[in-house]
Amino acid sequence: MSHSSKPFCLLLLLLCLSVGSTHAQWSPLNLTPTDRYQEISFPSELVGYMATKNDLFDAAPLFKTTDGGATWDTIPYPIPAGYTTELELVQFLDAQNGYLIGTTSDTSMVFPISESFMLKTTDGGSNWTDISPNPALSSPLISFVDANLGLVSGTEEVHRTTDGGMTWDSINIPDFGPFFLQMVSPTIGYIGGFELVGGTVQTGWMSKTTDGGITWTPLSYPGNYTLFRSAYFVDEDNGYAVGENPSTDLLRTTNGGQSWSIQPLTQMFGEELWFLNDSTGYLTEGNEIWKTVDFGTSWALDLSDPQNRNISDIKFTGNIGIACGANGLLYKNDLATGIDVAPMEHGLRIVPNPVSARGSLIIELPNGISGTIQLMDLSGKVLLNRAIDSDDQEITVELNRQNLAPGTYLAAISLSNGHFGTQKVVIAP
Repeated sequence: MSHSSKPFCLLLLLLCLSVGSTHAQWSPLNLTPTDRYQEISFPSELVGYMATKNDLFDAAPLFKTTDGGATWDTIPYPIPAGYTTELELVQFLDAQNGYLIGTTSDTSMVFPISESFMLKTTDGGSNWTDISPNPALSSPLISFVDANLGLVSGTEEVHRTTDGGMTWDSINIPDFGPFFLQMVSPTIGYIGGFELVGGTVQTGWMSKTTDGGITWTPLSYPGNYTLFRSAYFVDEDNGYAVGENPSTDLLRTTNGGQSWSIQPLTQMFGEELWFLNDSTGYLTEGNEIWKTVDFGTSWALDLSDPQNRNISDIKFTGNIGIACGANGLLYKNDLATGIDVAPMEHGLRIVPNPVSARGSLIIELPNGISGTIQLMDLSGKVLLNRAIDSDDQEITVELNRQNLAPGTYLAAISLSNGHFGTQKVVIAP
């Protein structure tokens, strides 16, 4: 290792440790409590939607925020007169286009029978269209890739649409009883859960599609599990799954489910799973949220709700995380807060900042000095690595070629003269 590379290695080590250990706080959000905040969908860091469940004789509200959860408004949706509703799932592809799944019950009946419904909006919830598949959904799951291709499932079958829910095709999957469904791309997706063998014995299963959900192939995995409770894939190849039998393991794949490694979860059983990248993720357990920064090898308690309310959903968009649950539980985590960085100095400057995701980032440099610049996300993952030549006066990074989502990043620069610095870089939409 050359002498000039040592300061930069030390800088990156300290920076990654700071990012990994900084405890960005989960802060409670104030909203009139309902029986249960069921699921959230944030198409951007500011715009989000939340489906709820309510008491037996009321319509469960659908909430919308346009300021990152600071304030919320109720969004009306069509309900038959005299009926109550419970909202199960919500998914918005952007601020305007979204889907809502729930159940209705006729309150005039002594023993109300619940019927499922599925609605679609193209204007942010101002108007809704009924696109319910037939047969009706029970214990539904939803995963839309874009405005046209999407899958929904119940306890008996999967429905697939290529026209935004106007028409549906039923898809046969040999094993069934799904607990998770995720389309990672227009072609690649994963589904899994459990099935009953002979009506009594329970066995876990996972399947994969490579043709957009038309056909599914069972995945092999080590061990013998009765249930795969949840799973999350960062991309087509890298993913995690939570398996039970009766203790809980975290399974990890780096090749699209061809092989899996196993890490026992000794501190919790695990419920909802979400990963920011292939190394950093979150796992809920009752009223707690746990975090890993080392591919699930170790976990640290990140949140414990003091009112002991169960968490039903957790999701991240950019640097913003939202968790919701029972009795009005609602928390927000801004990963961009609480990170200390060494100031730029000695002629180093990054402009403009903030910068548009479609623009260019310019790093102004002192003359005659070589070095290295790296751009990282807030989990410490290196996204860009560029060498600095001694005759460079500035370096231009065209962000539209980097496919970086809007949010806060860290730039770390080390020069051959021993000087270095870090700076937050904000990429705007």
